[in-house]
Amino acid sequence: MMRAALEASTRAASVALEVDGVLHTARLGEDAAHASDLVPALARLCGSAGVSPAELSLLAVGVGPGSFTGLRVAISTALGLARSTGAQLVGVSSHAASAWRVLEGEEAGGSITVLQDARGGCVQTSAWVRAKSGLACAGEHTLVPCAEAAHELRSAERLLADAAGLKAARLESSDPRVIAAPAPDAAAILTLGGLQLEAEGPTAPQRLRPLYLRAFVPGVRPR
Repeated sequence: MMRAALEASTRAASVALEVDGVLHTARLGEDAAHASDLVPALARLCGSAGVSPAELSLLAVGVGPGSFTGLRVAISTALGLARSTGAQLVGVSSHAASAWRVLEGEEAGGSITVLQDARGGCVQTSAWVRAKSGLACAGEHTLVPCAEAAHELRSAERLLADAAGLKAARLESSDPRVIAAPAPDAAAILTLGGLQLEAEGPTAPQRLRPLYLRAFVPGVRPR
């Protein structure tokens, strides 16, 4: 069996390939052009594993929330690859991938809230719980004004956040609930995508869209 995953919700985009249970991963540099580098990175992994992308049976992709451009690129790339290879598609929350890195080694029932700076005076949050067969969403992805974030998060037992998220939410890094947030990665997307495929089936191509919690507002660069 050959499965792959793409994750580009942050600047640290990554690709994962699993061939007969053996995992191969590649992380793109933060200055990489996602649009031109995702497919070559996957091709290199396939080459090193001695397989062809045409053999893909599953392609999982992180759908965000996160970078507007990165998500569009990763999802359009996944759609194109699935169409050309016949692989089943699965869209996975990028917040879930971060949460999984903390919860995967815990017993069922452990929970955590993901906090991410959404810019524009807001933060993005979601809550996750370790289930017997993977991960379950305990709190939907939500956009919260920064001024209200500390109050909204008062009941969270653990917070997964980086410095930007804490600053935006007006929380201190010394808060005992805080765990440093790992960037979502393609390997976690691949694991969760496989579990999601078993539980829910593939994601229909027309439903595979970036998880934007607010409308995209294009900026104008000064000349």
